[in-house]
Amino acid sequence: MTRIQVNVKIATSRLTLAKLTVAKLTQQRIVLLLSGMALSPAAYAAQMVPWKNYLFGVMFISLVIASILSLRNPKADSRAGKLLLTGLYFWVFTFAQLIILALVYYFNK
Repeated sequence: MTRIQVNVKIATSRLTLAKLTVAKLTQQRIVLLLSGMALSPAAYAAQMVPWKNYLFGVMFISLVIASILSLRNPKADSRAGKLLLTGLYFWVFTFAQLIILALVYYFNK
C-alpha cells in the first residue's frame, strides 16, 4: 500500500467515527427531549377529555403486542429484523386502535 492509500484509509475511518459519534449524540438528545415532553406538566394540562390516557394506553398495548408478535416470528432471525418488525407491528396496531377510538368517539357524539 502506498502512503496516499494509507492516509485515505485513516481519513475515512476518522470520518466514519465522527459520523457515528454525532449520530449517537443526536439519538441521545432526541430521547431526552421526548422523555421531557412526555413528563412535562403541559402534557397533562387538558383536564376535559382524558385523551392522553387513551393514547398512553394505546401505545402500551401496541408495544406489548408488537413485542410478542415479533419475538415469536420465526422469519426474523437477527435482532435488527426483530426490532424492525416490532416497529412495524407497533405502528399497525397503534393506527388500528386509533381508528377504533375515533369511530367510538364519532358514534357516541
